[in-house]
Amino acid sequence: MKESNNVSDRKEYLDYLRLFAAFAVVLLHVAAQNLGAFYFDKNIWEVFNIYDSMGHCGPPLFVMISGALFLGRDIDIKKIYSKYIFRILIAFCVWNFIYYLSAPGGPVAQIAALFGDEKPARFADLIKGHYHLWFLPMIIGVYMCIPILKLIADNEKIGKYFIIIGVIFTCVIPTLYNIVADFGSPSLNSVVNAIRWNHDQGLFFMPLGYSFYFVLGYYISNKEISKPIRYLCYAISVLGYVMEVLLERFAVLKSGDILVTYYESLSLQVFMQTLGIFIFFRYLPLRGRKINGFISKAAKVTFGSYLVHVLLMEQLNARLGINTLTLISPASPVSVAITTPVIAILIFAASLLISAILSHIPVVNKYLV
Repeated sequence: MKESNNVSDRKEYLDYLRLFAAFAVVLLHVAAQNLGAFYFDKNIWEVFNIYDSMGHCGPPLFVMISGALFLGRDIDIKKIYSKYIFRILIAFCVWNFIYYLSAPGGPVAQIAALFGDEKPARFADLIKGHYHLWFLPMIIGVYMCIPILKLIADNEKIGKYFIIIGVIFTCVIPTLYNIVADFGSPSLNSVVNAIRWNHDQGLFFMPLGYSFYFVLGYYISNKEISKPIRYLCYAISVLGYVMEVLLERFAVLKSGDILVTYYESLSLQVFMQTLGIFIFFRYLPLRGRKINGFISKAAKVTFGSYLVHVLLMEQLNARLGINTLTLISPASPVSVAITTPVIAILIFAASLLISAILSHIPVVNKYLV
């Protein structure tokens, strides 16, 4: 695959994109913290749904950024494991333990529980990890496939084919299944379930998951895209966001219960958003901007920011009682429309600062941020 000549711009836009993705993740977690508002005020839930739908592009954007950075160079398999996978595995284990200790009851009670009657369940919690740390074992799996994915990405024809079947079998078909399941008639569901059974027998594991995002990030970062196609992708991105908000809204209102079906990062609507956003940043005129140096430094601590931001959010709520429903009282659709981005910005800034501080501590900076 022929590489773009805009190497400098490419590196700079990835820094901006990394910050954007990191904030998107914080925003979705802040908005999701009180999705249970649906049970007492559906109008407040509608606001959270709007904000939550903005953030699910974050994880796939991170994967695309990694693909853009890794697939353009030769990396020895030994180095993949010893430098990259080992570091992520250490971070996963240590931060899992930190989050375990921070749970209600305090560190002493949590440690005591490891040796009590609840020992199996508590160890299971430790192994599974905190909800947002799912990203780490996922990206380890993608990194393990780098030698294979590089062979795919180096051949433009095969790379495009891999992306196409990845989008079809990972995003399009499962999303259509979900739409039929939520909104289709019983007879239509019966037919589609039979089709789905045959589809599941295909076991399309390789193009499924986030591996196609990894290759797509490299492809877009090295392929010139014409203006008409860019603008089409921007429109598709907006459409994807609207689809996510509306599909989630109508599915939840129909079921009368909280669902997250259409929030999935591997859904069609989130893919549509992610595609347009990545291309938008890819073509931002960033060369020579004075702020680029600061953005580059901030981007380097986004991994630590991702790891610590949920801890800040949970402790802010547990110790000070501050969340999107309480910052402005009484809670209303207007108040949460204000508090959600405000809290997200504050937590994002604080998490970047903490990550920056930790990045100056030996050993910690190598494995934990």
